[in-house]
Amino acid sequence: MLEWKILFNGAFISYLIKFLYLFLLVYNPIHSYLPFGNYADELLCIMLASCAFIKLGRNNFIIKKDDGSKTLILCILIAVIGFFSNAIYNYASSLSAIVRDTLNTFKFFLTFYCGEYIFENYKSEKLTKSIIKISKIFIVVIFVFAVVSAFVYIGMGADIRYGIRCYKFIYSHYTYLVFNEALLITAIMCEKKKNHLYYIMSGITLLLTLRTKAFLFIGMVLFFLLVFHLHKNNVRFSSVLKLRYVIPIGIMSYFIVKDKVAEYIEWGINQSIRVGIHYEGIKLMISHFPLGTGFGTYGTNLSFKENSAVYNLNSSLNYSKLMDYGYATISDVYWPSIYTQFGIFGFIAFVIAIVICVKHILNDKNNSERVKLGRICLMFYLILSSGAEAVFSNETGVFAPIFMIILNCLIVSETNSEE
Repeated sequence: MLEWKILFNGAFISYLIKFLYLFLLVYNPIHSYLPFGNYADELLCIMLASCAFIKLGRNNFIIKKDDGSKTLILCILIAVIGFFSNAIYNYASSLSAIVRDTLNTFKFFLTFYCGEYIFENYKSEKLTKSIIKISKIFIVVIFVFAVVSAFVYIGMGADIRYGIRCYKFIYSHYTYLVFNEALLITAIMCEKKKNHLYYIMSGITLLLTLRTKAFLFIGMVLFFLLVFHLHKNNVRFSSVLKLRYVIPIGIMSYFIVKDKVAEYIEWGINQSIRVGIHYEGIKLMISHFPLGTGFGTYGTNLSFKENSAVYNLNSSLNYSKLMDYGYATISDVYWPSIYTQFGIFGFIAFVIAIVICVKHILNDKNNSERVKLGRICLMFYLILSSGAEAVFSNETGVFAPIFMIILNCLIVSETNSEE
């Protein structure tokens, strides 16, 4: 077995990171052709956790009192609530469902903090240039096809919204293009150049997906660009919480999402999986107070496929009918799986863990402001998307923190490079 210092030398890490970045960008269209491709996110999470455990062992299992340890305590609290609920109510179909859902619930935090711990001392200016070069190539190629697709049908999008054909490039769904464009935009933020042309191309591509989350992400990027500019690139967690920023962004977000929210509400709980799962989840959270229904029991595709007993309780929802309704699946929602499975206290603990992660990114003194900007934009993409996608528990819940780790390895200044 190779020694740790050989396995993780600069050259190896550089090639590994570039490979990982390319893998993230093309994963969706190729995953069905890869052995165990559907489990790539879980495998990456487990690999990072294993490497972090080995490194921790070499450091005599000394755990620093930092944001990672605070998040660990919160995750343990959520897990205890979940396991107690499983033991008391016995809704989960099997031990396998509990174990798999445990990993899915915590894989974002596990990937994020384990990855940071493993690569905490690695920075490379050469890697920065490579990542930005790859990003620019992808931005241009995707944009060119977006322009063509807007005028000619080339099989890169079929849905029509507002009289315009939606664009998804080679990805299986529009949301994957939005996510990958988010990666590309946050990557080019880590370059000294203005890159206005690339921002415009990415912005147009995002607009052509005609997805609400794309509109929100564009607005959020502009918001953070303004905040970083006004604070002369010295942004802290407290800077973002000022009312003069919160109120305008809240008003803007309201006008972007109000029509879509009104549409879901108009459909009602029996015609919208998003409305129905939220509604029933709140009822279950109240009836199972102060605990929840437990791991692998509600609000996830896993729980439905494993035939959780929760779906057989007296309910106003016909879950099978909703799952057959159009393309809707239970993974169209996220938060019901948290507040239903772990109750109000588990939900609060999870939200606090997210806030700690945001604070950790914004208060990080070891990164340039450009890297902080990219990381916080991607973090808020996840928060925004969680309203309409199981973004913290699907593959994005691993790929996004991996990319945040990649950004953590980039530097903007000419000094302090290490290869």
